[in-house]
Amino acid sequence: MPILPLVALAAAQAAPAPPAVPAPPPEGMCSYLTGDRAHPTFSDDANLHVLAQTAADGQFAPTPPAGAFAITCARASIVPAAHDEEVILAHMPFIITQTGPAPHRAAALGFSGGHFTYTMRSGTLSSAEQAAVDARLAEFLARVHPSGAPAH
Repeated sequence: MPILPLVALAAAQAAPAPPAVPAPPPEGMCSYLTGDRAHPTFSDDANLHVLAQTAADGQFAPTPPAGAFAITCARASIVPAAHDEEVILAHMPFIITQTGPAPHRAAALGFSGGHFTYTMRSGTLSSAEQAAVDARLAEFLARVHPSGAPAH
């Protein structure tokens, strides 16, 4: 067997794998939605970091500008994070938009009738994502109402 094909085969096997594409950050820019609800304005706030601030000790206490009616964050995952209910407890609806390749999805976390709600505004959830959302909403409710009974 000629040696040249063996050298080529060895070189191909020894070649390093291409670098992995870095994962997107878990959370991108967060903003307040202000003004007209039908045509809101994004009011960016460099100090608003919902993922980190709700995970920290203490109560999430945003300082929204006048006229703010919701908070929105761009995230790698459309599934609510572990402490996102703190945004709702701060009396602000929370909209999550998914980053990454199109089509982008958006969902709204809220509270109605004694339960946390999660409504897809654009796109759909896979069955695995829906199961993760349902589990997360149950976690939120258990923390807010440990007895399992919704508030009156």
